[in-house]
Amino acid sequence: MDLLRPTFKKCIFVAAAVITVTFLCIVVSVMTVREWRTAAAHFIHRTWTAEIEENSTSNVGLFLGSIAVPIVAALLGVANFRWRKKQSWKDTFQNSIEPTVLILIAVIIVYFGAFPYLLVRGAYNEHKVLVNRNVDLTMQLDKANREIEDRKQHIYFRDPAMGNLRAMLMDFAMYRNAQKGRPCVMWFTAPKNSHSNISGEVMEFSNVVSGCFSFGAPSINPDNEKDALDGMVPDAVVFHMDRNDKAAFSLSGQLASLLPIQISYVPLPKRPEPRYSLGPNAKGDETVIWLQFGTDVKWNSERWTAR
Repeated sequence: MDLLRPTFKKCIFVAAAVITVTFLCIVVSVMTVREWRTAAAHFIHRTWTAEIEENSTSNVGLFLGSIAVPIVAALLGVANFRWRKKQSWKDTFQNSIEPTVLILIAVIIVYFGAFPYLLVRGAYNEHKVLVNRNVDLTMQLDKANREIEDRKQHIYFRDPAMGNLRAMLMDFAMYRNAQKGRPCVMWFTAPKNSHSNISGEVMEFSNVVSGCFSFGAPSINPDNEKDALDGMVPDAVVFHMDRNDKAAFSLSGQLASLLPIQISYVPLPKRPEPRYSLGPNAKGDETVIWLQFGTDVKWNSERWTAR
């Protein structure tokens, strides 16, 4: 029955065992996950650095002042008490080695005793920093969301996109004046695996301003995909035009300030069936410009910003 009776020593032993097992479980859990292991190592390093800084010293200073000096003093004590004063080894140990060992133990107790406090304080400080950073990020996210909603309804005139749009509208308007009413068609192709929708942006506004019929080749048609890929330049727009078309040549030069343009005099490949229909009154003498977009075409403003 005495073994089952709770005593102070038994309670202390059980508590120490529980704490030890819990600590070992935490250590094993941390060591099995690489990210946790790395974070724990960095955290312990930061805590140790903070403890060294609290003592206005460094790792070298700690070693020299708290470890090397006592050890050298112990060796000098051995030389003094053993060989100069002719004391026995027992007295020499008590007079020189024993005080040094006690000093080293005191250093270990003080530093490792303060380490848990600094560990907790460091965890609290990092938590406070993360909380403040989370508040800042939340405010930035709210601001960004408000700006996104605002951009859905309003035009930001200082954005590069607005400059590109304004210049593109002017270019197509100038082309319309140069055409002097002659019928024209702008045929747009882009591979199915294109990484942007610039071809759709250009086609949408070219139709509004240029006075031309604008058509986008449906990618579901394998012939259109073949046209989009044959001779395609991944990071450029191949501007197919008639060699003697001065208005188209002028348009290509103007668009080159907005997009990476490469001129080609290769026309659209002939097909048995018509690609597009301009209505019953069409005479078949329309000017055709084929804009063949690559897979990675970017606005010049994007390319220059990336540099």
